[in-house]
Amino acid sequence: MLILAYNTVATLSIQWGNAIWAMLVIWIVGSVIIAKLKRFHICATYVVSFVAFAFLRSLITGHSFLAEVSPLPGRCISCSSSS
Repeated sequence: MLILAYNTVATLSIQWGNAIWAMLVIWIVGSVIIAKLKRFHICATYVVSFVAFAFLRSLITGHSFLAEVSPLPGRCISCSSSS
């Protein structure tokens, strides 16, 4: 639909804007589903590793920690400072 009707259709992130509630709803529902499937440890390991490597990247590059960890939730919250 994005290709055929690009003037009238928007991606989900554009439709919902930058509201944190939409992302929290998706995270909570996803966490419940993953926990019921007993695979939460996989997601938790990814998040912990991402945060640890973001801290390491911030030490190496000199960028702020928030700029390095901001891609984790799916959108770049403070990308303007990580140019």
